Amino acid sequence: QFVDPRDRERFDEALAGAGSGLEQGQPIVYLRLTKDGRSLPTEMNIKATTYKNRASTICLCRDITWRVEMEEKLRETERMTYIGQITASLSHEIRNPLSAVKMNLQILSRNPQIQGNDRRRIEISIREAIRLEKILKELLDFAKPVRVELRRYNINHIVEGCLELLEAKYKQKGLRIVKSLDPSIPEAGVDGEKISQVLINLLLNAIEASHEKGEIFVRTRFGEDGDGPEVHIAVEDLGKGVPSDKIGDIFKPFYTTKSTGTGLGLSIVKRIVEAHKGQIDVEKNYPQGTIFRITLPIERKIWQQS
Repeated sequence: QFVDPRDRERFDEALAGAGSGLEQGQPIVYLRLTKDGRSLPTEMNIKATTYKNRASTICLCRDITWRVEMEEKLRETERMTYIGQITASLSHEIRNPLSAVKMNLQILSRNPQIQGNDRRRIEISIREAIRLEKILKELLDFAKPVRVELRRYNINHIVEGCLELLEAKYKQKGLRIVKSLDPSIPEAGVDGEKISQVLINLLLNAIEASHEKGEIFVRTRFGEDGDGPEVHIAVEDLGKGVPSDKIGDIFKPFYTTKSTGTGLGLSIVKRIVEAHKGQIDVEKNYPQGTIFRITLPIERKIWQQS
């Protein structure tokens, strides 16, 4: 009952092998079921012995959740480093010829003799060149390590500034922003520019996902748990949402459900939040929509040392 059904057969085989005197010494890693239904990675060492003249087995089980998480983070770091190197190299190789193409198209667009379909083709080409430049910028931003410069900021002021910046976009779609900003939030040590980048990205996603004349909810809250005081930020839309089986992929580089874009926006968002020693989660909003929740620590050693 304490072994996840997915590992039951392997677990039984390991016990049977130890009992029959097969080679021992190699631990088995399996998923252990807790009382509250969670599955935790566990390492079990098995040794065959005798007890009161009877063949017996000693099993030593150890929770390795922390080790598995660290190994996964190491693999992710190595993968991100490799992707960043390739991305930076490709971006630099493309940027210079793209700039030349765009510049020549802009020169052609100033020629009054070019009219009709030819002018429209040039204008389309310029727009696409600008779009490619934006994609290259995202690729280069992704390739750079995230460094934060901490200053004291009022998080509510950052939220208000981002909403003001995007006012034309959400009003154009007839959307209403419903704000619930906790006035008790103290100043936090954050990189204001990068937290603004995070919020703008989430708000743009919410605007794009929302139906005409819908609502977007933006909330802040001050809280305190065992690790100290925190500020919580939530951005909630009532759009089509993210499929349940794709929730785990949403922060992966180059993953996107859109027909356009690089799929790097949310990956960069996650890196920025984690550079602040914070956490970002996403969940389905029932009956429809998506909720992004950010948790940022207010007092941290990095702030005290800066």
